[in-house]
Amino acid sequence: MTWEYNFLSWVQEHRVAIVNPIMKFLSFLGDKGWFWILVALILLMMRQTRRTGMDMAVAMLLLFIVGNLILKNVIDRTRPYDLYQSLIPLAPKPHDASFPSGHTMHSFGAATAIFLNDRRWGTAALVLAFGIGISRMYNGMHYPTDVLAGALLGVAAGCLAHWIVGRYMDSRKKHIV
Repeated sequence: MTWEYNFLSWVQEHRVAIVNPIMKFLSFLGDKGWFWILVALILLMMRQTRRTGMDMAVAMLLLFIVGNLILKNVIDRTRPYDLYQSLIPLAPKPHDASFPSGHTMHSFGAATAIFLNDRRWGTAALVLAFGIGISRMYNGMHYPTDVLAGALLGVAAGCLAHWIVGRYMDSRKKHIV
């Protein structure tokens, strides 16, 4: 899409040297979902946050299946820097398809799961997820629609995971009582 290329070109023309390392770091946090997996594991270890960790784990599993295994392979969208030689990525080039943004998808899925359990920490997590999504365009890795789709899928998966885990926990309580 022309407007997406124009937007990414504009972003590239307006990169600021002092911001570049911050954007690279934000993308690094989203790599392979390691940061969110680590947070989920920590939360799973503590009784008072176990539900949040379960929500995060279920959301990320759903997103891995739907986003990474199915959508990326079915849609198979070429990355912007492969299609437009004038776009120069700031980070190492991924080898998978562009749509949807996995970094954004998993970040919003995990952040939504946190938000549904704790508004204060969830708001901070959503701000971080937003920053990770923006970094993917800033670094030249994704089109805006890749990031938007990743965010929407992430929010949907976070909500669905919260509902699934809630149903599971309710059914366990009925069997215990």
